[in-house]
Amino acid sequence: MNLLILFFYIYPIIFIGLPLSTRILYALGGVFLFICQRFIDKRLFSVWWGLVPVALCSVGSGILNLTFDFTFVFYAFSQIAIFFASHAMVYVFGRKKKNFDLSDFLKCFVYVVGIQSLLALLMFLFPALHDFMYSIIRLNELEDEMVDSTYGMRLQGWGSNFFGAGIINGLALILMTYLFLNKRVRRLWCFTILYVFILVIGILIARTTLIGFLFSLFYLLVWKWKNPYWIKRKMRWMLLVCLILLSGVSFIFLYLDAKVVMWAFEMFINYSSDAGLSSASTDRLKEMYVYPTSLKTYLIGDGLFNLKDHYYMETDVGYLRLLFYGGIPVALCFFIYPYMIIKKTLATYSSPLFKRLLFIIFLYVLVLNFKGLADVNLFLILLYGLLFHWVKNGQTVESDTYE
Repeated sequence: MNLLILFFYIYPIIFIGLPLSTRILYALGGVFLFICQRFIDKRLFSVWWGLVPVALCSVGSGILNLTFDFTFVFYAFSQIAIFFASHAMVYVFGRKKKNFDLSDFLKCFVYVVGIQSLLALLMFLFPALHDFMYSIIRLNELEDEMVDSTYGMRLQGWGSNFFGAGIINGLALILMTYLFLNKRVRRLWCFTILYVFILVIGILIARTTLIGFLFSLFYLLVWKWKNPYWIKRKMRWMLLVCLILLSGVSFIFLYLDAKVVMWAFEMFINYSSDAGLSSASTDRLKEMYVYPTSLKTYLIGDGLFNLKDHYYMETDVGYLRLLFYGGIPVALCFFIYPYMIIKKTLATYSSPLFKRLLFIIFLYVLVLNFKGLADVNLFLILLYGLLFHWVKNGQTVESDTYE
């Protein structure tokens, strides 16, 4: 039941007949917990100060450019909603039995991503299931058009697709590396199968998953990279990953539609045919790297984020969208909030491995924005809330390892 609740937090869905998404409903629950039960500690609200700079810059850009486009004021309010929704999750997971700790929560997060991956595969294999699952939820016009246009060409998740799905899938791979390095894995074979499953299905949903995989690999390699024990341990796991990955890719090439395979592995297919490590997506991304031509844009932006049917300046690159909207100030201030969450999280609980995890996640977000506008604040704020709750109540944050 807790996994299902967490699913609708990570993947907000608007069901037919309901006016609000599941995450907003959770946010209302969080507000209720604060007002009626005083469940949320007032000290946690100080993290909202991280939203003030980007909101003020948004107001300034909208007024100075006379566009009155206050996109990042609304963004700040959406983050506040996620804050309250996350504390509804803290209420669920923070009140579990005392031997439920950080690694157990991270496993729950990974299991939810695994469930989403399994659901995406089943919806592809059984079109009737896909039609049913999408018939009970409400999409906006753009989402509906994109789902229809890519149906049969790639796997589709439920409540999360494209770039956003790739971000979450990649994050799950990074968290699994933490669990391995923290020795919180009981059955390595099952754990590795899940890791490869999320990786492969993630690529079939959104190739952005590969970025998370590379960061996962980087995290694995740099941790105690001179220690002989860890060198052997990591090599054994990497060998196991390669063997299962080979089996998984073979299954895909044998049993999945050729169009899906060609799309998912287009970059590698092109590389093997001497066309370079590129795809239609990367070629299009290169075309989106257009830069401001006036000093004013660098200073205060153009005050526009979206136009009626496309992004302003027709670029999807995260940094450039921020730059064109509010100049360098907005491009910098956008990252203050996640930085502040991480800083407060480490002030609540810290270990060398955990500190490296948060550094990797922050670096992951910075790199993702070279492709599209990205953040993982929904995970970071939930993590901070849980750790604060456990420490405040004297609960164990991390139990002993399994070895």
